[in-house]
Amino acid sequence: MLRQEAFDRLCVKYPEAMMVRATLENALPPTFVDEVFSQHAGRRKSRKLLFSTVVALLSLVVCRVRNSVHASYQLMEQEISVGVKAVYNRLNSLPTRYADKTPQAIAAELLRLVEHVSMRKLKKHPRGKKKPVPKRECPKDQPHFATSRVLAAAKAKNNRSKRKAEK
Repeated sequence: MLRQEAFDRLCVKYPEAMMVRATLENALPPTFVDEVFSQHAGRRKSRKLLFSTVVALLSLVVCRVRNSVHASYQLMEQEISVGVKAVYNRLNSLPTRYADKTPQAIAAELLRLVEHVSMRKLKKHPRGKKKPVPKRECPKDQPHFATSRVLAAAKAKNNRSKRKAEK
Protein backbone atom coordinates (compact mmCIF):
# COMPACT_ATOMS: atom_id res chain seq x y z
CA MET A 1 0.00 0.00 0.00
CA LEU A 2 2.68 2.51 0.96
CA ARG A 3 5.56 3.17 -1.38
CA GLN A 4 9.11 1.98 -0.74
CA GLU A 5 10.40 5.57 -0.53
CA ALA A 6 8.13 6.27 2.43
CA PHE A 7 9.52 3.36 4.42
CA ASP A 8 13.13 4.04 3.45
CA ARG A 9 12.85 7.47 5.00
CA LEU A 10 11.15 6.16 8.13
CA CYS A 11 13.55 3.24 8.65
CA VAL A 12 16.54 5.55 8.99
CA LYS A 13 15.20 7.09 12.19
CA TYR A 14 12.66 4.50 13.26
CA PRO A 15 13.45 0.80 12.76
CA GLU A 16 9.97 -0.01 14.03
CA ALA A 17 8.73 1.20 10.67
CA MET A 18 9.49 -2.20 9.18
CA MET A 19 6.96 -3.75 11.54
CA VAL A 20 4.45 -1.08 10.60
CA ARG A 21 5.13 -1.78 6.94
CA ALA A 22 4.46 -5.47 7.35
CA THR A 23 1.24 -4.68 9.19
CA LEU A 24 0.03 -2.25 6.55
CA GLU A 25 0.94 -4.53 3.66
CA ASN A 26 -0.94 -7.43 5.22
CA ALA A 27 -3.86 -5.45 6.60
CA LEU A 28 -4.42 -3.19 3.60
CA PRO A 29 -3.36 -4.93 0.40
CA PRO A 30 -4.32 -3.12 -2.82
CA THR A 31 -6.96 -5.73 -3.66
CA PHE A 32 -8.65 -5.19 -0.28
CA VAL A 33 -8.59 -1.40 -0.68
CA ASP A 34 -10.08 -1.68 -4.17
CA GLU A 35 -12.74 -4.12 -2.95
CA VAL A 36 -13.80 -1.87 -0.06
CA PHE A 37 -13.95 1.10 -2.40
CA SER A 38 -16.08 -0.77 -4.94
CA GLN A 39 -18.50 -1.87 -2.19
CA HIS A 40 -19.01 1.67 -0.91
CA ALA A 41 -18.59 3.74 -4.06
CA GLY A 42 -21.85 2.65 -5.62
CA ARG A 43 -22.03 2.99 -9.39
CA ARG A 44 -18.62 4.58 -9.82
CA LYS A 45 -16.31 2.10 -11.46
CA SER A 46 -12.61 2.66 -11.89
CA ARG A 47 -11.55 1.44 -15.29
CA LYS A 48 -7.96 2.60 -15.45
CA LEU A 49 -7.20 4.32 -12.16
CA LEU A 50 -7.66 1.99 -9.21
CA PHE A 51 -8.40 3.42 -5.81
CA SER A 52 -5.36 1.61 -4.38
CA THR A 53 -3.20 3.65 -6.77
CA VAL A 54 -4.72 6.84 -5.36
CA VAL A 55 -3.99 5.57 -1.84
CA ALA A 56 -0.37 4.88 -2.85
CA LEU A 57 -0.07 8.43 -4.23
CA LEU A 58 -1.49 9.91 -1.05
CA SER A 59 0.77 7.78 1.15
CA LEU A 60 3.78 9.55 -0.33
CA VAL A 61 2.29 12.89 0.67
CA VAL A 62 1.19 11.73 4.14
CA CYS A 63 4.64 10.28 4.93
CA ARG A 64 6.27 13.47 3.60
CA VAL A 65 8.24 11.75 0.88
CA ARG A 66 6.70 14.19 -1.61
CA ASN A 67 5.19 17.61 -0.95
CA SER A 68 2.08 17.27 -3.12
CA VAL A 69 -0.08 14.82 -4.99
CA HIS A 70 1.34 16.14 -8.25
CA ALA A 71 4.92 15.48 -7.08
CA SER A 72 4.03 11.93 -6.08
CA TYR A 73 2.26 11.49 -9.43
CA GLN A 74 5.47 12.50 -11.21
CA LEU A 75 7.36 9.86 -9.22
CA MET A 76 4.85 7.11 -10.11
CA GLU A 77 4.04 8.33 -13.62
CA GLN A 78 5.39 5.16 -15.28
CA GLU A 79 3.12 2.95 -13.17
CA ILE A 80 -0.05 5.00 -13.71
CA SER A 81 -1.82 4.76 -17.05
CA VAL A 82 -3.85 7.97 -16.69
CA GLY A 83 -3.06 11.66 -16.59
CA VAL A 84 -2.72 13.86 -13.55
CA LYS A 85 -6.13 15.41 -14.28
CA ALA A 86 -7.77 11.99 -13.88
CA VAL A 87 -6.05 11.59 -10.51
CA TYR A 88 -7.39 14.92 -9.27
CA ASN A 89 -10.85 14.12 -10.67
CA ARG A 90 -10.82 10.85 -8.71
CA LEU A 91 -9.81 12.66 -5.52
CA ASN A 92 -12.58 15.23 -6.00
CA SER A 93 -15.22 12.60 -6.75
CA LEU A 94 -14.67 10.42 -3.68
CA PRO A 95 -18.00 9.76 -1.98
CA THR A 96 -18.38 11.07 1.54
CA ARG A 97 -20.06 7.92 2.80
CA TYR A 98 -16.92 5.98 1.84
CA ALA A 99 -14.93 7.93 4.41
CA ASP A 100 -17.40 6.92 7.12
CA LYS A 101 -17.30 3.19 6.41
CA THR A 102 -13.63 2.69 5.62
CA PRO A 103 -12.40 2.76 9.24
CA GLN A 104 -14.90 0.03 10.14
CA ALA A 105 -13.72 -2.19 7.31
CA ILE A 106 -10.10 -1.58 8.18
CA ALA A 107 -10.73 -2.23 11.87
CA ALA A 108 -12.41 -5.55 11.05
CA GLU A 109 -9.43 -6.60 8.93
CA LEU A 110 -6.95 -5.55 11.63
CA LEU A 111 -8.88 -7.48 14.29
CA ARG A 112 -8.74 -10.55 12.09
CA LEU A 113 -4.95 -10.21 11.82
CA VAL A 114 -4.44 -9.57 15.54
CA GLU A 115 -5.82 -13.01 16.35
CA HIS A 116 -2.82 -14.57 14.58
CA VAL A 117 -0.12 -12.50 16.30
CA SER A 118 1.86 -14.03 19.15
CA MET A 119 3.14 -11.23 21.38
CA ARG A 120 5.56 -13.62 23.07
CA LYS A 121 7.48 -13.94 19.79
CA LEU A 122 7.77 -10.17 19.49
CA LYS A 123 9.47 -9.63 22.85
CA LYS A 124 13.05 -8.43 22.66
CA HIS A 125 14.33 -10.49 25.59
CA PRO A 126 12.34 -13.71 25.93
CA ARG A 127 14.68 -15.07 28.62
CA GLY A 128 14.64 -12.03 30.86
CA LYS A 129 17.50 -9.90 32.10
CA LYS A 130 21.05 -11.20 32.24
CA LYS A 131 22.71 -11.73 35.59
CA PRO A 132 25.14 -8.97 36.55
CA VAL A 133 28.82 -9.83 36.21
CA PRO A 134 30.40 -10.03 39.67
CA LYS A 135 33.19 -7.57 40.44
CA ARG A 136 36.61 -9.19 40.34
CA GLU A 137 38.50 -9.15 43.55
CA CYS A 138 42.28 -9.23 43.36
CA PRO A 139 44.25 -10.64 46.29
CA LYS A 140 46.01 -7.81 48.13
CA ASP A 141 49.27 -9.72 48.54
CA GLN A 142 49.65 -10.21 44.74
CA PRO A 143 50.19 -7.22 42.44
CA HIS A 144 48.01 -6.65 39.41
CA PHE A 145 49.21 -8.57 36.36
CA ALA A 146 49.48 -6.05 33.52
CA THR A 147 50.35 -6.72 29.91
CA SER A 148 52.76 -3.79 29.88
CA ARG A 149 54.84 -5.49 32.59
CA VAL A 150 55.03 -8.70 30.56
CA LEU A 151 56.10 -6.79 27.45
CA ALA A 152 58.72 -4.79 29.39
CA ALA A 153 60.13 -8.00 30.90
CA ALA A 154 60.32 -9.65 27.47
CA LYS A 155 62.08 -6.59 26.04
CA ALA A 156 64.59 -6.55 28.91
CA LYS A 157 65.27 -10.25 28.46
CA ASN A 158 65.80 -9.73 24.73
CA ASN A 159 68.24 -6.86 25.42
CA ARG A 160 70.21 -9.03 27.90
CA SER A 161 70.50 -11.85 25.36
CA LYS A 162 71.82 -9.38 22.73
CA ARG A 163 74.48 -8.07 25.17
CA LYS A 164 75.64 -11.61 25.96
CA ALA A 165 75.87 -12.39 22.24
CA GLU A 166 78.01 -9.28 21.66
CA LYS A 167 80.54 -10.24 24.39
